[in-house]
Amino acid sequence: MRPRDQLPVPVAGSRERSARVVRTGVLLLSSRSTVQFDSSEDYYAILGLDKNADLSTIKRAYRRLALQNHPDANKDPQAREKFIRILRAYEVLSNDEARKRYDAQRLWQTVTVWSGRWRYGYWTSTTGACR
Repeated sequence: MRPRDQLPVPVAGSRERSARVVRTGVLLLSSRSTVQFDSSEDYYAILGLDKNADLSTIKRAYRRLALQNHPDANKDPQAREKFIRILRAYEVLSNDEARKRYDAQRLWQTVTVWSGRWRYGYWTSTTGACR
């Protein structure tokens, strides 16, 4: 057993970060939505938006891209797939509950990539992401 003065000191703000991660996980696990989303796709990038975009900006971006990529207007063979991705992104980002779940999932993935443990007086990564 180590003496108290030799125990590792937690990083400043680590308790707040831990609480935020737990709240995010609880939100992710407890919320239910009828809108399904693919967590591997970046819906903000598909619509060309910032993550802080408001609903009117999301609608404008969706309408612009939907007109450009609609299979009836665009004869590109990939237009149908692009249109479906745009529609899926709009469905998630325009629904408040689904957007919160999507944002929580994105944050959760970021946290798990940078997960690690306190070792030898500093934070070490279990994935090799932060050395």
